[in-house]
Amino acid sequence: MSGADFLPATTPIFAQVSNVTATTARWAQTPAAAAVAKLRESSSAKGAGGLMTKRWSNLLDVVVGGAAQLADGEVFMALTGLQTSPRIAPQLVVGIQFGARGSQTREWVGQLKRQLKREFPATEFSDQRYFKTDYQQWRLEPGLEICVAMLGDRLILALGVAPMMEVIDRYRDSSRETLTRSGPFRAMRARLPERADWMLVAQTGPLTRALDPFLQWMPQLQTLAKPLAQLDAIGAAQVFDGNQIWDSVTVAHKVPANQPLSHFKPALLERLPASCVTCAMADVPAGEVYNFIIRTALALGHREWMKVLTLFETGWTVQQTDFAHDVLGTLGTPTAVALDWPEGQRRLAVLFGAPLQKPGHLADVMRRFNNAQQLPPLRWRVVNGWLWLSSSTESLDRISQTAQGTAPALRAGMQGQAALATNGGWWWFFADTARLTATFGISAAKQPLLTSVVRRGRFDEATAVSPLGSIVSAWLAFEATDRPPEVKK
Repeated sequence: MSGADFLPATTPIFAQVSNVTATTARWAQTPAAAAVAKLRESSSAKGAGGLMTKRWSNLLDVVVGGAAQLADGEVFMALTGLQTSPRIAPQLVVGIQFGARGSQTREWVGQLKRQLKREFPATEFSDQRYFKTDYQQWRLEPGLEICVAMLGDRLILALGVAPMMEVIDRYRDSSRETLTRSGPFRAMRARLPERADWMLVAQTGPLTRALDPFLQWMPQLQTLAKPLAQLDAIGAAQVFDGNQIWDSVTVAHKVPANQPLSHFKPALLERLPASCVTCAMADVPAGEVYNFIIRTALALGHREWMKVLTLFETGWTVQQTDFAHDVLGTLGTPTAVALDWPEGQRRLAVLFGAPLQKPGHLADVMRRFNNAQQLPPLRWRVVNGWLWLSSSTESLDRISQTAQGTAPALRAGMQGQAALATNGGWWWFFADTARLTATFGISAAKQPLLTSVVRRGRFDEATAVSPLGSIVSAWLAFEATDRPPEVKK
């Protein structure tokens, strides 16, 4: 049995380390391990902020230490629900596969009880029995108890009686519905790397149902619940490979994947010069992308950005030109945006490009500027049927040189990790994070990458590979799904 076999099919969140010993050894080789250790030392030196924080922090340290010491295989943690009465508390389950270390496990359980008695002097210990299975109940405070059981070669700790009973039900009765048999869980697990050192799967249906009682008390949660309602599951995993850390994040939409792949990523990489550090392409009209940039700047209210946008719009208005309609309206899809940042230079240029569909209309607009005394705020270049816009003539020259084969394309400089993302997609993003950090004078041990792709139609599924962290990638996926469905006529 795996950890998922002990849990109900409606479990909202499940996290697993399949082989603690191997993962610990690989993690120790990564630069992040030393950084985390240093951060923990700094946090310990500052101390806990309050009595409750310190008590629970000490208890967590004991549990984490025990998992590392006892584990002879898998360790998992799951949120099975939220208790609302008599107090609000998460229903958590922790499982440690101890193998042949049964006697050590019993000694550790005794140590944990002594720790609890020191931190929570009012704790009461009692032996309980359910479904012909013995377990211990440790009542810390009214409405707050920890249940402990040894089931086969696993030590199970549950915060609350209900989750312990659910675990015992599935341990004793194989006909019970388990998380392993859940469709969204299985689909998500199949999308994550098989050799992941740790993985996390959140089933968004059960998670939103668990949050429902709190929405009326905390309306701000509705912002999170809205995109969650459009998804089946969210998955995250990390692979430790030498001194490299890869994150893999997948978001699956509820709509079945039945739309063809676009396969437009190679076209973008072959058009861009190798000096680009990030690029993105989406099956969105250029006008929509520009309007999104305008709305974002207005929402943030950044004074300098607002000033730049005002000057930009004024430069076109002087020539009686509507940039969004007269220029971007001549373009088709997809739309590409890239940051051109040659090594050793401090100047960053934005490249904005899309296929040219109305060359005659664009020629009239550009002819108007050619006869004007004031140049437009952007330079432009038509290269192999695409219109490229930028404030940098040098970046546009590199676009032309790449098309002529006299300068290397971005595809030639890509690292192997980027291949983990699929070629096709409705939306695709790539960033060379080591180049970005080096530009700001930050050293990087090995060239890391951030890649992300939304594929199989409009926001049906999103995948990302990122050494920068799963949270960033998941946020991008949430934003991608928060879009009204299109109505086809």
